[in-house]
Amino acid sequence: MHQLSGICYAFCIVSYPYNRCNFFYILGALGVMYLQGLGVEKNLDKAFICLKDAASRGNVYAMGHLTAYYYQCKLYTKAVELGARCVFTFSKLNYLEN
Repeated sequence: MHQLSGICYAFCIVSYPYNRCNFFYILGALGVMYLQGLGVEKNLDKAFICLKDAASRGNVYAMGHLTAYYYQCKLYTKAVELGARCVFTFSKLNYLEN
């Protein structure tokens, strides 16, 4: 686990000791904060690490932002692949909620 992920994980365990899955939602939000420079210094490397880690664990929010990041970097194949996975994951989650 990356050092940044470790810090976020430690925060999550202290804040939410009974629900470790919140870590990946917080990590996705942290990635967006670094991507946009919201409350922290803008850092695309840290944003990519956080978003990729959260997206790989099924965080749809992080998948969407990482897809947009890939598109802005003109990595169209990666953007399409992750975008399709994002839609599939979201539709599966939406189906399970209904």
